[in-house]
Amino acid sequence: MTPFFLSFAGSSVLSRLLAAVLGGYLLASALAVFLATVLSAPCAESVLAGMLWSFAVYVLAVFFGLWSLALLHALVRAPVVAWQEQLGLLAVLCLLLPLLNWITVGDSLPVQIARGDWERTGVDLCAMALGLPAAWAWRYLRRRSCDAARRAPAVKMEMGA
Repeated sequence: MTPFFLSFAGSSVLSRLLAAVLGGYLLASALAVFLATVLSAPCAESVLAGMLWSFAVYVLAVFFGLWSLALLHALVRAPVVAWQEQLGLLAVLCLLLPLLNWITVGDSLPVQIARGDWERTGVDLCAMALGLPAAWAWRYLRRRSCDAARRAPAVKMEMGA
């Protein structure tokens, strides 16, 4: 009997996603151990190099896992709705990043600018620069779909007359 969480249409994608993320973690750990034993550097440097490479492998596994989730979402939903939802999520996440930075680290954007911390300021400003067009595109698509929904009954009435 199939478990309830694997009984929907995208279960094969979900199982591949879980295998990629969990397999990526196992592959990353195995790579770290392998490089730590094979590299002809001192022990600490070998372990550090192995862990850095394993982190890169794991980041790639997580990236492709999230990309697969976005693809699954786009396949399950109608295209316009999927675009609206993904653009809305992107806008919210990007625009809330400076607020999250302020809550967790305690640095607000004006304080970072006054202190001259241009690395964190640049990340926050780039996130906002990406979030604002995403919010505009989300609003544009939402307004366009609402206008199309309002016009659709009028067109059907004319065709029936």
